[in-house]
Formats: sequence, C-alpha cells, structure tokens
Amino acid sequence: MPKIAILSFFFILATMLFSNAAKSETPTAQMWILEKDGCKQGLHQQPSGPMAIILFCEDAVGNYAGLVYYGHMEAPSPTDFVRKLSESEKNSFYKIWSLGNRMWQDPVWASDVTSYAWGPDGMTLYIATSGIYGSGVIYELDLVRRSYKQIVPSGKKFTTSNPGPGFIITRLDTEKEKLFYKYSLYKELSGEDTRERSIKIKHK
Repeated sequence: MPKIAILSFFFILATMLFSNAAKSETPTAQMWILEKDGCKQGLHQQPSGPMAIILFCEDAVGNYAGLVYYGHMEAPSPTDFVRKLSESEKNSFYKIWSLGNRMWQDPVWASDVTSYAWGPDGMTLYIATSGIYGSGVIYELDLVRRSYKQIVPSGKKFTTSNPGPGFIITRLDTEKEKLFYKYSLYKELSGEDTRERSIKIKHK
C-alpha cells in the first residue's frame, strides 16, 4: 500500500507540473506575428505584467484584438500601476482601471492586427496593423494610462478610414532598445522596398 500511495502521489505531482508548464508556455509569448505563428483565438497573457491580449480570428476580414487587466487587482485599482503615476494622476486613476472597468479596445489599434510585442518594462505593448481593414500603422500602447500613440510612420496620422501602408513587427531588441518592423504583405506584393527597419524605443 505505501508503494502504491507513493507512486500515485508522484503521478499526480507530475501531472500537475506538466499541466502548469503547458499553461505557462502557451499564453506568455513576448511576441506574436501572424504570418509566422498564425492566428490563435483566445487569451494570451503578458509575460511580465498583469495584462492579457485577446485575439479574435475573423479569417478573411482580418484579426482583431482587445486588452484586459487579467491579474488580481487586490484593490479597487491596481496597486502596481498606480505606483507608476504622478500624484496628480493618482486621484483619477480609478477611471482608467478598476475592478469593474478592466477591458480596453479601440478600433484604431485593435483592427486587422498583424503582430504585437510586449515591452520588457511590463507597461507597454507595441501593436502593428494592416492597411486593409486596419489603420495600417504601428502603435505604442501605454498600459498604465490606457493611452496610445502612433510611432510608425511618424508625422501624418492614419485611421481605419484613412489607413497607412500596413506594417509587421519583426523583433524587439531590448538591449539596443529598438523595435524592428517591415511593410506588410500588401506593400510587398506591390513591389516596394520591404527591408527590415527599426525605431528607437525607451523603456519606462
């Protein structure tokens, strides 16, 4: 009986460890690139923070995204995020993230997503969109303040009704603080230069 009990214990432990490993490996990729990884509908957790991105795979009409504060808040507003703010911002922070307000989606950055990369600081998400059903640019999302800005291309602002050329994030170099990208397949088919480019980014 003791031997059976011991074997049963180790079998259960191994099963639990395998299950936890599978759970942690699948949803925590630092990057996702549609043309390489394919679209995997569902929740994909942030590797170094409380956020998660939800991918909605709509096949011929593009792939869409949403963000959710997935971690345990432990308070009406997330303590870790509040610490990053100035004193003047803290007073209104409950309007940004709270127990009953933890989901974020904006058509400008959420439509026809081609790729994304989580910033190593845990407070940033870089997301690229196609110029077919999306806005055709790359955005930097400030996860703490729930705000975003267009970083590629610079200058003229684009929207889903007036899209840019479309881009794909190819890699993120954390040591050199550079985000690498290229034009999407749409531009590639038109015969334009699709060499990899980069933009300097700053970790917060």
